[in-house]
Amino acid sequence: MGNKANDEMGLLLITINKLAETLKRIMGEINDVSDKVSASARVVAENSKTSLCQIDDQLDESQKIATMAEELATTSSNMEQSSQHARQLANDAVSKSNESTAFVSATMHQSMTLPMNLKAQLL
Repeated sequence: MGNKANDEMGLLLITINKLAETLKRIMGEINDVSDKVSASARVVAENSKTSLCQIDDQLDESQKIATMAEELATTSSNMEQSSQHARQLANDAVSKSNESTAFVSATMHQSMTLPMNLKAQLL
């Protein structure tokens, strides 16, 4: 019976050693996978950071474009107002020119008819 106990103890020790080796191998694999997951997480974090910077840049560019569009709209509105003012000034100038032409024409007519009127009155 002494040998049988030793054999059983020997088998138990062999089985425990195999279990320890298997656990050691599994722990090593878990450690490797954990390192790979950690490295992948760092890559994802870096990519996210890069994407966030690119999104911020795009947002800045979009805001610049919006500002330029507003400035363009303001400039266009100012140009339209200036154009309307210039049109009004041109219309006023045409009106004054017409008035002046009419005045000159009337004055010339009077100056031509004045001697005839004077002559008629003297006779």
